[in-house]
Amino acid sequence: MKGGRNQITGFVWSFILLLLLSAVNCHGAWGSAGAVLAGGSAGAIVAQSDIPAIVSIGDAAIVEGHSGTRPMVFHVTLKTATTQTVTVSYKTAKDTALAHVDYVQTSGLLTFTPGQVHKTITIHVIGDVLFERDEIFYVTLIQAQNALIGDGIGQGAIFDDDYGLFLPVVMNQS
Repeated sequence: MKGGRNQITGFVWSFILLLLLSAVNCHGAWGSAGAVLAGGSAGAIVAQSDIPAIVSIGDAAIVEGHSGTRPMVFHVTLKTATTQTVTVSYKTAKDTALAHVDYVQTSGLLTFTPGQVHKTITIHVIGDVLFERDEIFYVTLIQAQNALIGDGIGQGAIFDDDYGLFLPVVMNQS
């Protein structure tokens, strides 16, 4: 029983160490305390540069408009700055909104230079005077280099601003 008690005591002290180091936010504290908890050496510190960058895209929305195109802007961010150049490709994908009818189908490549954490993707929404429901399409992040993809799907909501006139249909009952 004494050996089991020593293991529990060791675990408790490792857990307390983890909490203390995390609270002080020491550089590499998580890697150090995590190695102790995993039974490794306290010298196994995870360097900040070993943590991969994470790239994500947000959602966007716009009112459709009656003619021409309107820019819908999606914000793409890196969770933390990195010393490496990060690239990520993107492309649009339809849902209830149709490419080249409701929005201009687009694809491309974003490049984050070292230290950059924010980029934008502009998708052009096509206006019309048709009464229709609100519509959705997506911008998908693919093929990231020097980063992992976090939230890789941005939803684009197109809100219809055309008001239709519905006339009731009366059936002749004679």
